[in-house]
Amino acid sequence: MGFIFVCPFCNQRLDCDDSLQNQVVACPLCNSEIVPQKNQFEGKIKIAPKPLPEVANSDSSSFTEIPAEQNKQTQIIINNYGGSSQPGSSSPPIIGNANAPKQRVIYILLGFFLGGYGVHNFYAGYKNEACIQLVVGLIGLFIVLGGFQGGFLLNMCVGIWALANIICRKKDASGRPMV
Repeated sequence: MGFIFVCPFCNQRLDCDDSLQNQVVACPLCNSEIVPQKNQFEGKIKIAPKPLPEVANSDSSSFTEIPAEQNKQTQIIINNYGGSSQPGSSSPPIIGNANAPKQRVIYILLGFFLGGYGVHNFYAGYKNEACIQLVVGLIGLFIVLGGFQGGFLLNMCVGIWALANIICRKKDASGRPMV
């Protein structure tokens, strides 16, 4: 007696033999390593599923078994939503391109308007320098709000520092030029 399993990578419906349950096998369509389970959708909310395409060759001989010794580190975990993630990754997928080059115009505008608080350096990835500018800028602000004149001098120094950053700095923290 077999069971139906849906590949979490390509959503291909697979008719599996009982002997393949909890074994690491390769999906015949996308060639991803999967672990077929009988109760894949047990306890999950079912919201009007669309019909899945039939497998071209539904006999279980189309699976390629992968030895467990060879594949100890690559285990697919089926999460509560029916998707998959690698072990240890609990964060959602990143949307956008984290490696995209930073825009110099944005860096200059942030430095001009919020440079006293290091926002432009947070944008470019210079986190240590940005934290120092933020702390010194806030200390200067609190000194000014406290009624002391020394805060203006402190804020002026951070402002000159930010101005020097936006004039001289042409690369982000990872060494890529800003466009």
